[in-house]
Amino acid sequence: MVGTPSCEGNDKSLSANETLEIQNKASVNDTTSIPNGGIKAWMQVMGTFFIFFNTWGVLNTFGAYQTYYETQKLFPSSSSNISWIGSVQSSLLLVLGLITGPLYDAGYFYPLLFSGSFMIVFGQMMLSLSKEYYQVLLSQGFCIGLGTGLILIPGVAVLSTYFGTKLALANGVAVLVAGGILYPIIFQQLFDQIGFAWTCRAIGLVILVTIAIPITVFRLRVKPSGKRKLLDLVAFREPAYTFFVLGGTLEFISLNIPFYYVNTLLSVRGSSPMTLDSICSQF
Repeated sequence: MVGTPSCEGNDKSLSANETLEIQNKASVNDTTSIPNGGIKAWMQVMGTFFIFFNTWGVLNTFGAYQTYYETQKLFPSSSSNISWIGSVQSSLLLVLGLITGPLYDAGYFYPLLFSGSFMIVFGQMMLSLSKEYYQVLLSQGFCIGLGTGLILIPGVAVLSTYFGTKLALANGVAVLVAGGILYPIIFQQLFDQIGFAWTCRAIGLVILVTIAIPITVFRLRVKPSGKRKLLDLVAFREPAYTFFVLGGTLEFISLNIPFYYVNTLLSVRGSSPMTLDSICSQF
């Protein structure tokens, strides 16, 4: 008679604790209260804009570098070998998503943001000191590529916690990628006047200033869900998702060909620097 109430009390206590734990988890990961606007939310859009500015914007500039490396002879190398620099850079941007996604979910948002931002700036500055092919490959290909790969996924993922019905609009504003317009023009306009090294440093300064913006404004509204598998093959049971991934893979295989070679083609055919600037910014 005495033991029964005690047992029931323990069951009730356990049930209350479980309920409280569930409620705490819900309050941490509750996405039903997404603000879908407001100053703080649009500040995240501005931060993501500069993430794209210094990831895809930087990578899309490689066509100008490809032309310079082939025509100015900073180092002796074939067109194919030079293209490996940009290929490594763009590959790391995308492939690292396999790692940065789970790391973001595990709560490493700020370490990814800080380390990636540092590597982009550091790689750009080391590029200004590079004289040999392997030095350019390490600084521009691997260092900048690793940096862009570390910050892209966290920068994109944060928007989904601030926007619901307006997420498409927020993403559209964020992916304008003005860096792809600005950086090629800076490079084309400056390297004849101040040389390759100081042009790289000038671009590095722009990267440093603009990458500081997302570091300053980003705020996690929802804590990550926790650790997950590095690769969840269950997702590929959905045919629509599988074909989407396959289509994206085929697209990115050929995406960079015009970015890298159109400037070289026009330069060989005698196009003026002004035309090259225009083509760079349009691409």
